[in-house]
Amino acid sequence: MTAKRNVSAETACALKKRAEEGLYNGRPAAFMFEEDVLSGAFPEGRCNTDPSRGRVTVVLSEKVLYAYASRGYSITRVAEKVLHVSRNALLAEMKLREAEPSIRIDGNGREVRFYRFKGVVDRYSVYMDLYNKAVME
Repeated sequence: MTAKRNVSAETACALKKRAEEGLYNGRPAAFMFEEDVLSGAFPEGRCNTDPSRGRVTVVLSEKVLYAYASRGYSITRVAEKVLHVSRNALLAEMKLREAEPSIRIDGNGREVRFYRFKGVVDRYSVYMDLYNKAVME
């Protein structure tokens, strides 16, 4: 029992230290836009480029994504068939982040604050405009 407490205390201390240093504590993103990675808009560690750390983050530029929209590819098709990520992962990066986080209760009865959408810029509206033009032609 004592060993578990020590490990938990060490883990909590390490997570707190990483948060103070501005490093990312969560799971690496499945998908990110190249422009966001280059701008440094997110904490270090959210984009995984090292295969030894698990699944590698798929990085794509806006121009390439918008080219798929111009060809009439749906968001689901681009996400699942081209990028091999879930549709929700792509949408989370495309839609603008909410002003206030949502709140849910975890298994221990504590409040957990989270953002459903993580985008820095609203790319969803632009994509849908290009997609609708391509489909209507």
